[in-house]
Amino acid sequence: EMVWDSRLRRSVLFGGQVFTNNQLRLSLETWEWDGTHWQPINTPNAPGWTQPDPFAACYDSARGETLVYGGLTSTGRVYQLWGFNGTNWSQKTPTGPTPVAPNPLMTFDSVRDVAVLLGGGSQAYPSPYAQAAVWEWDGSAWQEKPQSGQVFAGASAIDGLTFDTFRGESVLYGSVFGIVDGVSSSSSLFPYPQGYRFVWRWNGAQWQADPPSPTPGVALHLHHSLCFDSARNAITLFGGQGNGSLVATNYTYEILYQDEPAILRQPAIQVASPGQQVQLSVLGAGAPPIGYQWQKEGLNLAENARITGSATDRLTINPATAADSGRYQVALSNWCGVTLSQPIQLLVTPGDGRLAITPVGTNLVVTWTNSAAMLQLAPTLAGPWKTMGGATNPYTVMPSAPVQFLRLLFP
Repeated sequence: EMVWDSRLRRSVLFGGQVFTNNQLRLSLETWEWDGTHWQPINTPNAPGWTQPDPFAACYDSARGETLVYGGLTSTGRVYQLWGFNGTNWSQKTPTGPTPVAPNPLMTFDSVRDVAVLLGGGSQAYPSPYAQAAVWEWDGSAWQEKPQSGQVFAGASAIDGLTFDTFRGESVLYGSVFGIVDGVSSSSSLFPYPQGYRFVWRWNGAQWQADPPSPTPGVALHLHHSLCFDSARNAITLFGGQGNGSLVATNYTYEILYQDEPAILRQPAIQVASPGQQVQLSVLGAGAPPIGYQWQKEGLNLAENARITGSATDRLTINPATAADSGRYQVALSNWCGVTLSQPIQLLVTPGDGRLAITPVGTNLVVTWTNSAAMLQLAPTLAGPWKTMGGATNPYTVMPSAPVQFLRLLFP
C-alpha cells in the first residue's frame, strides 16, 4: 500500500513483494519516494507481521502519520493498527473495542479528521447493518458508527475506497450491493450486474447510493485502484480484474458529479388574483452550499413586508398586487458557477383566469376556468403566439405534439 505524506511531502510505501534470487518474497519494508529517489526507511519498530496481506492503509493528515490496519502473524490473522510518523512505527493501543475486519478498506476523512474503516461485521448494530460495519479512528479510539440512509451489504479488499475532499464524503466502488430505497440491489429489479455497481458515499452519518454508470469492457471491477483528483473534483478508477476473470485490465474511468448548480424542477407559470398569496419554487442540485437569488425583470428582489424567501429556493409574495406581474427567474450559485432558471410569467389580474395542465394516461389535458378566454400556443415564451380558434375546454395534447407554451388571451 502507498500513501502521500503531506507533512513530509513524500510518498510512503509499505509492504508488497520483492523479486530477489529469481524469486518473489513478501516484504514488510518501508520505503519513501521524494520525487527523485526511492529510499528504504529502517525503523526501530515495525508491524510484527509474517506478511502484510490483507491490510489497509491511509494517511492521517490531522496527526501526521501513515496508518496501516490488519496483517497476518504466525498465529493467524490479526487486527492491529500501526502508525508511521516518518521515523518509526508504533502500534496503537485503542481504548474500547477494536474492529474485526478480515478484508479491510481504509481512507482518511480530512473534514472530520477520522480514518474510516470498512470490511468487517458489526459489534453493536443488528440487521441490516450486521455484516457492514463502519468504524472510525480518531487518534485514540475506534468507534463503530450508527448508520442510516441506504444500506450497503459490506465491502472487502477487492473494492476501492477513497475520500472526496470537495464534497466531504468517503466514496466506495466495486462489486458492492445493498438495499437501495428498500429494495435489494441484487434482486431482479436491478439486472445483473447493475445492482452491484452503485457508487456508495458515506458522509459520517448515512450512506447514499448513486445509480451505476456504464463502464464498457468489464462487467464488474475487482482489485482496482481508486483515488480522488482534487484538481478536477473527479474520482479516478484504474485497472483491476473483471468479474470471473484473472486477466488484469488497464481501463481508466472517471466518476464525475454535477458540481455546477443544476435545476431539477423549473419554476412554474402562475396566475393569481390581487390579494392572494403567490409562491414560486425551484428544485436545485449541485455541490453544496447552493445560494439562491430571485429576480424580476432581471433585477434582484429584496425582502420586504410582502416579499419573503428571495434568497431561498421558495419565493413568497403575500399579498400579491397587479404590480407584481412580470417575468421571474432565480439564479442558483455555488463555488463552481451560476445557473439561471428559465424565466416564467406571473400574472396578477382580477377575475379567474387560471389554466391547468393535468396528465391523463399518455396525454395532457388543458383546462381553464374563464369561458371568455382563448387558448394560445407558441414554440417559445417569446412567441410567435397563435390563437387556437377551435380549441375547446378541455383541450387534449397528444404525446406526438411538439413542445410548446400555452397561455390564455382575455378579450
